[in-house]
Amino acid sequence: VTTRQTVADWHIYLRLFYDWQRENEERENIKMDEEEKRMRKALYEEARQKAEDNARRKAEEVKQKKNVIIGDR
Repeated sequence: VTTRQTVADWHIYLRLFYDWQRENEERENIKMDEEEKRMRKALYEEARQKAEDNARRKAEEVKQKKNVIIGDR
């Protein structure tokens, strides 16, 4: 095996390694995107639930105020 061949082989190995590394980084980015989507969905769901709870509470308060006003008459 000549030095030139060894250098050529190392260039090939480095190229393969860099390709592999780039593919892994792309996979990690995709995983992070999926994780971010899950987190955003969870935050959206939590905000929606809080909004519904607040709306129910407000409706109950209004209903109680109407009952008090009607009861005062």
